[in-house]
Amino acid sequence: MKKFGFSLLFSFFCIFNTANALVCPTFIAQNESIYNVKLEPYLAAGNGTTDDTGAIQCAINHVASNGGGVVYFPSGNYVHSGLTITGTSITLQGVVESATSHNSANGSKLIYNQNSGDQIYIGGTASAKTIHIKNLSMTTNQDQTSGHFIHAYGILEKNTEGEITTDISATKLVFEDLQLFGRFHQNLNNSSYNGILLNGVNSVVMNKIKIFGLTGEYAIKLAGTNRQSDLFRFSNVTFNHESNSKPDYRVATANGLVIEDNVNSVKTFAFDLLRAKNGIVVGSSSDLPDSHYIYLLDVSIEDTLEHGIVSNNHGEYLEIKNCYIHVTGLHGIYIKENTGPTHISGCTVQRNGKKHNESNPAANKGTGILLLGQRGGSVVGNYIADNFYAGINVFPSADGYSISSNNIIDSGLDGSIPRQDYGIILHTNSQNNAVIGNILKNNGTNIYHGSYINSVITNNVEY
Repeated sequence: MKKFGFSLLFSFFCIFNTANALVCPTFIAQNESIYNVKLEPYLAAGNGTTDDTGAIQCAINHVASNGGGVVYFPSGNYVHSGLTITGTSITLQGVVESATSHNSANGSKLIYNQNSGDQIYIGGTASAKTIHIKNLSMTTNQDQTSGHFIHAYGILEKNTEGEITTDISATKLVFEDLQLFGRFHQNLNNSSYNGILLNGVNSVVMNKIKIFGLTGEYAIKLAGTNRQSDLFRFSNVTFNHESNSKPDYRVATANGLVIEDNVNSVKTFAFDLLRAKNGIVVGSSSDLPDSHYIYLLDVSIEDTLEHGIVSNNHGEYLEIKNCYIHVTGLHGIYIKENTGPTHISGCTVQRNGKKHNESNPAANKGTGILLLGQRGGSVVGNYIADNFYAGINVFPSADGYSISSNNIIDSGLDGSIPRQDYGIILHTNSQNNAVIGNILKNNGTNIYHGSYINSVITNNVEY
């Protein structure tokens, strides 16, 4: 009991001096660059009620000033009001126990006690390099109005003569074995709390990330607003909108993964998205450079409000491979704009167009793969079935696609609701496309085409 009382007093001393600034205690060396937040000189309580912000931030500052090390969180619930990481070779590490639903994890848990802002802020004010956050759960005890679980920010600014005036980097970031639990809101329209924002950062690895119950705009967002972002590798990432009170997928407001402009070289492996607004969004309409070399591999997307994967605009290369996209509100894969080729292969795209007009089933326009992008590519070896309007829909603006070896099937009718009226649509004035060697079975119309230009339709098998 005496130790608990001292911890309360000590945490208060760590946070403020008379100038309302953080004051840290005299540094006491711990074991081999491991800084245990519950030991002296920090004495974080980890009891779920005491504010441990000062104790934790002091440990982070000591690690940074001593050339790197591990800030270690033993099992416990650490309440805080926001943490900042700058410096080199800093690791935040806890003990994580796997969770399957909202807020069910034990182990080391960071609990944010503010209703807005970023829980962990990396870079932004000074450079951060080789930052590793692992084996932690993160949640909040407040209704959130804005902010992020993790926000990393790099800035590169130049004057009119081209001279660098601001150079803040956030690079070599690793996030591993993290569980992020959003808080559910009574009024979703007044909520905008997001998962992870990586803006102007370089060389990021994410592995074993679980994100639950967000009601903001995105689970993970990559951007290059004030500095180009490069080199992202994601594996074993799970996002589940999950709402105990409102399980219907239509309440989803957060996109799963957003890749905005000025972002290069992104690879995903084993990405699992459930009940998002859109599963993955690539590109935007900003004046920044396009994003290039996006590889979406082994992606599973189910029950989205709008699209599975949508490319608003991408640059040199977009590859979608070995994906499973099932029961989206509108389109499974939607390529709106592309200045470089798109390649889609080995995917199962099924039962898309769930957001249908129930009073007028004939108005349903859900499509497995919708191609509007001008720069072509390939759609090869996919299984496309049971979509509400069309398997593959090639618009007049689409130019230069090779569509081959796809298995496009449907049962024709599902009760009174039409499903996949068309196997492949090649619109009038679409040009330079090749539709070769596909298997089409039981669609309302297997292949429909208008007066296409310089295109080939041959060797397709229709049942």
